[in-house]
Amino acid sequence: MKVLLWSPKGSGLHYGGPGMTAYRMLSQKSCYTDSDAHLVAEDSGGISNTVIDLVHGYPAQQTMELFDHQQFLGPIDGNLNQVIFLRKAKQWLGKHLQNYDIFYGLQGFDLTVTPAYFAQQRGLPAIIKVARHQSDLADKTSLLKRLYGAPARRRDRAKKLSGIISISKDISDELISYGIPHHKIFEIPNGVDINLFRPEPNDHKLQQIRQQFN
Repeated sequence: MKVLLWSPKGSGLHYGGPGMTAYRMLSQKSCYTDSDAHLVAEDSGGISNTVIDLVHGYPAQQTMELFDHQQFLGPIDGNLNQVIFLRKAKQWLGKHLQNYDIFYGLQGFDLTVTPAYFAQQRGLPAIIKVARHQSDLADKTSLLKRLYGAPARRRDRAKKLSGIISISKDISDELISYGIPHHKIFEIPNGVDINLFRPEPNDHKLQQIRQQFN
């Protein structure tokens, strides 16, 4: 399976956002697609030969061993750069989307939703991950963008994607309020790095806490 990870802000351990959680999840090589080609995480097993390519707009993105290929389309700071990024995104996808089995986009802003919609319309199953409540798809944007209809257009396009990953019930409820079909919403909370957050087996304080709640 070949996954196209679309993350305008990059992916790795360089910042504490969706790019980091996606990197940690995909680093486990424990992903699979169901019959509708929705990306989900599995606790064990998985496909060891998963190929993951990253497309991003983060100039300081480090070369990560996880990704077989990393494509920098251009910086995303400022409105003009974002317009240029989206134009390059359409051109790049037009040439390469046939090489992938699924489009996995991070966040629900135009820089991800527009490319995801483009891929979906051309036959590549696309999902996005929404990680902030009342943010990505909400009307909380500038007056100019509201007049232009940007949030409403994002929501309309999101409805046509193969699926949306939500990290909380609040976000799931928000998506439903926008009219996004319930069967397209997958509530998957962010995981925990058990290599970093692993209590000592002989931690007496932890044992006391466990006894307290038994």
